[in-house]
Amino acid sequence: PVDTGFSFGDRTVGTTEQSSKNLYIFLQKFFEKFPEYSKMNFHIFGESYAGHYIPSIAKLIDENNILINSNNLKAIPINLQSVGIGNGWVDSKILYKSYPDFLEFNSYGPLLNSSDLAEMRSLLPECEQLLDKCYTTGIVKDCISAENFCILASDLYFIKTGLNPYDIRTSITTKNTYPPSDYMLYLAKPEVMKAIGAQKNYVNCSMDTFDLFYTNGDKSYSYKADVEYLLNRGFPVLLYYGDADYISKALIWSHQSDFNNTPIKKWIVGDKSAGEIISFNKLTFIRIYNAGHEMPFYQPVNSLEMFTKWIYNEALTAI
Repeated sequence: PVDTGFSFGDRTVGTTEQSSKNLYIFLQKFFEKFPEYSKMNFHIFGESYAGHYIPSIAKLIDENNILINSNNLKAIPINLQSVGIGNGWVDSKILYKSYPDFLEFNSYGPLLNSSDLAEMRSLLPECEQLLDKCYTTGIVKDCISAENFCILASDLYFIKTGLNPYDIRTSITTKNTYPPSDYMLYLAKPEVMKAIGAQKNYVNCSMDTFDLFYTNGDKSYSYKADVEYLLNRGFPVLLYYGDADYISKALIWSHQSDFNNTPIKKWIVGDKSAGEIISFNKLTFIRIYNAGHEMPFYQPVNSLEMFTKWIYNEALTAI
């Protein structure tokens, strides 16, 4: 969105939908400026809140491509091929419901006692009811109320673990458990900014933009339907999750029973087991071992293997 990264402008946005429209305009202008790239395969990858951004922009690209092909929109078609979402926040209802189970059954052992887990689960019905109301009415105050209750109901219990929610293998007080910000120093170099035409300093996360999204209740909105849209349209969807991340992890779709009945296989990189993989139809899910919220930081070699094979449409090794 505007004010994040190198972007700037007077039209600030406060929702995922607004961001997608702006991003589509940017892509159109980019391909106008660099037409040699316009016919190349286009894959969209991202992490965390990209569970909102990616389904939204990918659906918009496909819908506009349909309009372009039927001569109902004058624009440059974008050759969308697939999407990849890492530890994505796609659907609040599914995610909050998954938290107690994760705290009890994660790869590293139970993190709360049975009493706390029971209390945490007892709050889920109200959380789900509030989110259902948000989904039904679409009223901002309903969505903010749902988010406030659900996040409080989960945080009250997770905080008892004393662990880092982005990497449960570490304490919340442990230093150097997040990816380093060295890249920001690189992006701030005058020669780098000049080479890419940046007109303002790079901003990793804009709190002003975050506040706008919060006050519009954006986090509570579900983008599960957009993911299903992409799958039904035949686009491959890759969901990958670090097994030590508490924050984001789950998705349910219309073919869930078929997906659940698909055998889980070991994902192999080199000659070692790097995680677990399930593939059904166009949906692939990978659980990556020994990785937190921003998986490529924790498992760079395995991440590169996954990404490279995916965009070149090569099979991910599984046994």
